[in-house]
Amino acid sequence: MSNGLEAETAGISLYTPAWYDVAWGAVTLLLPLGALAVLYLVVRLAARHGSASASDGAPQPGYRRAGHPNAEAARRHGALVAGTAWVLAAVVPQVVLTVAAPFLVIAAPAYAPSGSVPASGAVLVGLAPALPGLTYLAVHAVGERTWPRAHGSVRRASLAPRSVRGVTPRWLRRITAAWAIALAATLATCAAVAQDGVRLVATVGVSVRTTSPFPGAFYGVPLAISIAVVLVGTGLVLRQVARRPAALPDDPAYDDASRLLSGHRVLRGTQLVVGWSLAGVLAVAGVALRAVELDVLGTAVLVVATLVGLASLAVALVPGRARVPTSVRLPHPGASVIGASPSLPQESA
Repeated sequence: MSNGLEAETAGISLYTPAWYDVAWGAVTLLLPLGALAVLYLVVRLAARHGSASASDGAPQPGYRRAGHPNAEAARRHGALVAGTAWVLAAVVPQVVLTVAAPFLVIAAPAYAPSGSVPASGAVLVGLAPALPGLTYLAVHAVGERTWPRAHGSVRRASLAPRSVRGVTPRWLRRITAAWAIALAATLATCAAVAQDGVRLVATVGVSVRTTSPFPGAFYGVPLAISIAVVLVGTGLVLRQVARRPAALPDDPAYDDASRLLSGHRVLRGTQLVVGWSLAGVLAVAGVALRAVELDVLGTAVLVVATLVGLASLAVALVPGRARVPTSVRLPHPGASVIGASPSLPQESA
């Protein structure tokens, strides 16, 4: 060793220049700060978009102070369903995995291409997004089936057909689709470069380096199936939102806004599941790339993983706001409802 800075082991230099440590220290310090800044900007932009959408409607005062009984019942029901969905989506997967984990090791078939990788690992990867996602959707499905029906002497029903697109915000559909497409592309890329579906092999100089785990087909296939099931379940729940009975049949503007708020609540959970799945895949891939000394590429992938995870979380925290054309009002001039006319439903920030 020379000057205490360089060690020689079997002719291989282990010396690391000082600027290298300083540079990585700066990256370690600035990355969380940059991620927080991006999170703040995403929340502000999404909230501004929501405010602009809400201004396109025709809110009426008195919803929370003296709302129509049917509207109040729908508001309380929707808030209860949304809160319960978040709580159970966080709790149920932990309970299920705690109980089922010992049985997965025994029941999982010899699926792994190598004895060093247990088949239960792929099962757990597939369950990671499926359990919280399907729990979240199941709560919303029950909530839609038990949605409060209109009460009164006169009831009307709109004959206008509704679609899934009509009960979900366009920007939220695009974000969810973007996460899903990016996840599919990432899994396909990792499957193409993975060795035996579980490890990454790279040639660096004259040496060949191998690392595992890597999100190849062994992990990617169960994850892709899991995400596909969550997306299909989302579509089914959104169909329930579109077809549920109206709380205020005499006020189509309020009914449309109420459905749009419910669709927002359903879809924001789905985009969080897909976004965090993408972030997890990128994070595992980034760590593997750094393990085979592809530091620059691995660090870039880790940065993207952090930003995707924070962005999807920020989108999930954006309160739902309804966008209803001002021209859509009561079906005829003489139509009326009992009690104060409610404002268009929206979540408080």
